[in-house]
Amino acid sequence: MALIRPSWKSRGATYTEFGITIHCVGKDQIGQNHILHYLDNGSANLCFAYQKEIFFVPAAMILKSLVDLPDYEIYRSLMRNREGNSFMEGCAKFMLRQLQEEDIVTRNDALNYIGSRFRIKLNLPDWYSDVECAQHLFKYSLLTHLESKTDKFNLMIFMLRKLYSLVHQNGCKPEDPDSPMMQEILLPGHLYLGVLAERLQQMLVSMKTITQTLDSKKPFLDGQKINLIEACKRESNVTNSLEYFLATGNLVSKHGLGILQTTGFAIIADKLNYWRYLSHFRSVHRGAVFTEIRTTSVRKLTPESWGFLCPVHTPDGGLCGLLNHLTFTCQICTEDPSTDKLVDLMASLGMVPLESGLFKFNSQKKPKAYFYEVVLNGQLVGYVDSTNVDDLTAKLRYVKALVSQKSDNKLCQGIPKYMEICKVPRIDLQKNTYSLYPGVYVFTSPGRMMRPVKNLTTQQTEYIGTMEQCYLHVCVRPDEFVQGVRFFNNIL
Repeated sequence: MALIRPSWKSRGATYTEFGITIHCVGKDQIGQNHILHYLDNGSANLCFAYQKEIFFVPAAMILKSLVDLPDYEIYRSLMRNREGNSFMEGCAKFMLRQLQEEDIVTRNDALNYIGSRFRIKLNLPDWYSDVECAQHLFKYSLLTHLESKTDKFNLMIFMLRKLYSLVHQNGCKPEDPDSPMMQEILLPGHLYLGVLAERLQQMLVSMKTITQTLDSKKPFLDGQKINLIEACKRESNVTNSLEYFLATGNLVSKHGLGILQTTGFAIIADKLNYWRYLSHFRSVHRGAVFTEIRTTSVRKLTPESWGFLCPVHTPDGGLCGLLNHLTFTCQICTEDPSTDKLVDLMASLGMVPLESGLFKFNSQKKPKAYFYEVVLNGQLVGYVDSTNVDDLTAKLRYVKALVSQKSDNKLCQGIPKYMEICKVPRIDLQKNTYSLYPGVYVFTSPGRMMRPVKNLTTQQTEYIGTMEQCYLHVCVRPDEFVQGVRFFNNIL
C-alpha cells in the first residue's frame, strides 16, 4: 500500500512522510510487515522487524544482495517504462552511487556487509560465514511470501517504482488502509498455526541448550549417542502455549507474528439465544489496538464494504464500527491453490513473462508502449501491453466464469474458483487525474472476502473480491444493465 504518514518523519533526519507498506504471509500463514521509506535525498530504506526489533537497510543494498547483476542492469530494471522521468533517473543513480562509496561493488560485497552487521542478532552457529548469515536473514525475514531471490528482487523493483510514483507529481494516489479493499481476514486456524509453529521453534532452541548442558557435564566419547529423550523430558509440553492462548486470549510471541495487538484474541460467547450465539462466528474485529485510538476513520463504513460487511450489525459504544459482521452471502476464501497453471494461462493470453530476473519484452512490441505490471499474490509475474490489457482481463474473467460452471474445458484445469482479477487503469495526465498505482492484480490467497454475483454474459454465479468490486460495474437491479458496460448483477 502507498501511504503518506507524517509520523514517519520522526524515524530519522532524512525520512519523509512517503512510504510503501506490505504485509507478507508465508505458506505457514505467519505474517511480517515491511515499510519502504522514501528519504529526502532520493534514496529509499527498507524497514523490517526481527524478533520485534526494527532494522533499516538501504534498498539498493538489498537489490545488490539478492541477484548477481551489474549496476547498469539494476538501473534498467528501475527505469523500465520511466525512460523520460528525470526525477526517478536521478534517484536511481544516487542510490547506486551510495553503494560505490561503501566499496560495495559485487553481490558478495553486499552480503558480507549485511551479514557482518546482523551476525550477533541472528544467533547462528559460529561456522556460518557472513554471506550465509545474510542469506539466512533474507530467507526468513525479507518478503517471506516469496521463495526465489529473483522474485524478491522483482518485487523490490516494483515497490521502488510505486514509491517514486507516489512522491513525484502525484504519480499515484495514496491508498486507504481502513478500506476493506486493502484488508484480509485473519482466520482462527491461521492464528493457531502461527502460535504452534513458534512454540515448536522455541522448543528446538530449548532442547539444543539442554543437550549442550548435559554434554558439558560429562566427557563425550566416540560412538556415544546424544540423550535426546532426557532433553525432551526436561522440556514443557508443546500445547501449553496454545492452551494459554485459548484460555486468556493473550499472545505471547517472540516474533509478534506480524500482528499489532497481543491481547483480546479470545472472548466468551453469549448464549442469549441461538442467533446471537451463531453471530459470533460471522463477526470480524478490526483489532483491540484501535479501541484506544481517538480517530474515527477506522470506524467509518466505507462504500467498498458493500455486499461484504453488514452496515447495521455493529454494537453501540466502544466497539461501534470496529466489531462488524459478514453479510449472509459473503464467504471467506480458505483455499491456497497452486498458481503455476494460472501463470501459464496468462502467458498464453498475452502476458509477457519475466525472464532471468530481467525485464525483457518481446522484440515485436513497440519500444515506447506502456506495459502494465501483472502481480499475482504479491509476486511480479510479467507485463502486458496497454493495448492488450483489456483483452487479457476479459479472457481471464471468461475462464473464471467457466470454472464457476464446472466446465470440462482444458483452460479451466488448475484455475481456482475464488480468483480475484483487478485491473487498475493508468492515470490520465492530460486531464490532471490520478488514481491508484496502475497494474493488473490477481489474487488466489486465503483470507479474502468473496461474495457471489450473477455474470450477465454467461448467466452463471461468480465470486468477486473487495478490490475487484471497486473496478467492476455491478448492477443493483436488473433494469440497470447496460450492454458492454455492466456485466454483473447483485444477487439479492
